[in-house]
Amino acid sequence: MRYDRRVRWVVLLILSILLSFSCVVGPGRSAAVPAPTYIYGYIDEEGTLVIPYRFSTALDFRNGLAAVSEDGRFGFIDNRGREVVRPRYDGAGSFGDGLAPVRAGEQGWGYIDREGTVRVPLKLAGARSFSEGLAAVRQGMRWGFIDTEGRLVIGFRFDDAGAFAGGLAPVAENAGWERNVRIRRWGYIDTRGELRIPLEFAKASPFSEGRAVVARRTDGGLRYGYIDVNGDTVIPCAFRAARPFSAGYVVVFDGIRWGVIDRDGSVAHPFTFQDEIDFSRELTPSYRRGRFGYVDRENRVRIAYVYGAARPFSEGLAVVGRLID
Repeated sequence: MRYDRRVRWVVLLILSILLSFSCVVGPGRSAAVPAPTYIYGYIDEEGTLVIPYRFSTALDFRNGLAAVSEDGRFGFIDNRGREVVRPRYDGAGSFGDGLAPVRAGEQGWGYIDREGTVRVPLKLAGARSFSEGLAAVRQGMRWGFIDTEGRLVIGFRFDDAGAFAGGLAPVAENAGWERNVRIRRWGYIDTRGELRIPLEFAKASPFSEGRAVVARRTDGGLRYGYIDVNGDTVIPCAFRAARPFSAGYVVVFDGIRWGVIDRDGSVAHPFTFQDEIDFSRELTPSYRRGRFGYVDRENRVRIAYVYGAARPFSEGLAVVGRLID
C-alpha cells in the first residue's frame, strides 16, 4: 500500500513539472488548422473566476502583479484584477526583484517598478526579467547584465544569456553555422562575469535545485543531461528532452516515452508516459476530452473540466482561457 502511494505521488508529480513549462494554449492541433483564439481570465484554487475573461494575453502572477494585454497593449494588474499599470506598452515580461521589463515601440525595452515608474530607460534592444539582482539585456546583437539601478555590471559580450540562479547564469557565444542553423556554445558565468563553467554545451538552462539541463551534439541530434554547479556531469546527456528539477525529481524523454528520474539519475517511475505530465503542486492542470480542469495529488478532480486553456497556479491564481466563438 505504501509503495502504491509513493508510485502514485511520483506519477502525479510528473503532471505538474511538465505543464509548468507549457504555454497558455489549448490542446494541440494540426499545423494546417488555424490556431484557436482564446480570451483569458484568472481563477482561484476553489475554481472561482476572480478576474473575468477579458485579456488577449495573460502571464502568471509574479511578486503580486501580472502582465496582461488588451487590444495589443500591455499593462499590469494586481490579484484582484485592478489596473496597477495602465496598458500602454507593446511588450512586457514578469516582475522580478521589484522590476519588470517593458517595451514601447521603437524606443526599445526598459524596466518599470510596481507603480509604473520607469527605473531603467526604454532604450535597450532586449530585456529579460531580473533574478538575484541582475537581468540579461541586449544592446545591438550582444547581451550583458545590469543591476536594479540600471548600471551595466557585465559587459555586452555574449550572443545570448539566461537568468541567474544560485549565482550562475548561462551564456552563449556563436560558433558558426551548420546546415543553415546557427551553432552556439553555452557555459556559465558568475555575478562578476567570470566564466565558471566552460562554453562547451550546445544548450544550457538556468540552475534549479543545484542541477542544470545541458545538451551536447551527437550524430543523432541533441542529447540532454544534467550538470552540477561545478560543471561536473551528474546525469549523462542521453535524453531527447529534459526539464528542470522540481522537488527532487525531473521528467525526461527517452525518444519514445516520458519517465521520472531523481537527482542521481535513478529511475523513479518507468518510461511509460506518452505525453508530458507533472504534479509538483497542490493542484495541476489536467486535460480530458478537449477541456482542461484541475486535479489534486490524489488525482481527484478539484476543478471541473470546463476550460479551453489552463496554466499552473502561481501565487494562488491560475490563468484560464475560454475559446472565442
